[in-house]
Amino acid sequence: MQDVTIIFRRRGGDDLEQNHIRWARTVQSSPDVIEMTFVPITDLLVGVPGKEHLSRAIALYLEYKPQIEELRCFLEFQIPRIWAPVQDNIPGHQRKEPVCPSLQFSIMGQKLYVSQEQISVGRKPVTGLRLCLEGAKQNCLRIHLQHLASLPKILLPYWDTHVAIGAPKWLGPEEQDSRWFEPVKWKNFSHVSSAPVEKPETFIGDQSCVYIVTGAQLGVWDFGSRNVLYMRLLYSRLPGCTIRRSLWDYMPN
Repeated sequence: MQDVTIIFRRRGGDDLEQNHIRWARTVQSSPDVIEMTFVPITDLLVGVPGKEHLSRAIALYLEYKPQIEELRCFLEFQIPRIWAPVQDNIPGHQRKEPVCPSLQFSIMGQKLYVSQEQISVGRKPVTGLRLCLEGAKQNCLRIHLQHLASLPKILLPYWDTHVAIGAPKWLGPEEQDSRWFEPVKWKNFSHVSSAPVEKPETFIGDQSCVYIVTGAQLGVWDFGSRNVLYMRLLYSRLPGCTIRRSLWDYMPN
């Protein structure tokens, strides 16, 4: 073999050490990367308590990608969610024809009854709403609330049971404001109020606090055949906190 130059290069260790045996002893204290493989940090925590919580936190972060400065609050609110009311405990769930106001969308159409039960969840933030058809004939409209199963630790100093927050306040659209009335099918039959239910910036006498939703109720305004379905929300006071930003969100069709 001619015109071939072989160069030996040592990786890691002390390059100033000429003797190979003595150099080999320095590799452990001054290693050099030859090959790198990335593994999930959770793979290094086999048998460590709480590994599943870390795995879930990492998955949530990768899915929602919150800002780093908001990461602690984001993770604090990753608490199991439950629905209220509990299906088995709904009073009159099997009632044949509920004694409720009703909506009708056409001349020959069946009536849709609307439960006006007030659903509230106490000091647990509401995270979702849904409308369900219930009853033996599936002709009773009822609202359900999704809420956190417990209070996040970050809110305990401000909203624990020993903190006085005053009575919650119900807010809803104005009955006279027909600008938001939208027909479901025909103009001469039942409508839905699409007015946004928003808390005013502050209630009179309230400072340095925010209000969050802790309850909801459906209702019907009686205008003859042109009844209008609307919704009210229950707001509870959360002292010592402020809202950094507020966003509208919705589920597209």
